[in-house]
Amino acid sequence: MKTVLIKTDGTIQPVPVGTMRGYEEFRRITAQEWAEFVYSHEKGIIVVCDECGLLKGLELNVMASYLYGTHMHGNPIVGNVILMQPVMTSDGPDFAFFDDEEIPALVERLKGIASKIRYKFNFKEEETK
Repeated sequence: MKTVLIKTDGTIQPVPVGTMRGYEEFRRITAQEWAEFVYSHEKGIIVVCDECGLLKGLELNVMASYLYGTHMHGNPIVGNVILMQPVMTSDGPDFAFFDDEEIPALVERLKGIASKIRYKFNFKEEETK
């Protein structure tokens, strides 16, 4: 299983995840405390961000803000984020990380968005741990 880390400096990088739930993986990968799960206006993407990021004065995250729809409603996403996907379980809606095979298509999709919003991102290869 993997996620994609999107940093405020424009770095976008696949990252392997362990067996922890989304909240714990968010804390491990981003070093932030409070996770908030927000739906993207791009179908099939959940942005996991720092719930208190604005209060902490974290930097604007251009890609995450676009995914969240800031250009439509004005509320930005700040700080480093990870991505998850919505899934339906027997208990109802939930969030999940991406299968390894899904990451290349997700990265290509993010590259297309980067081109669309005309912001220079730094797409990196998967982080190894």
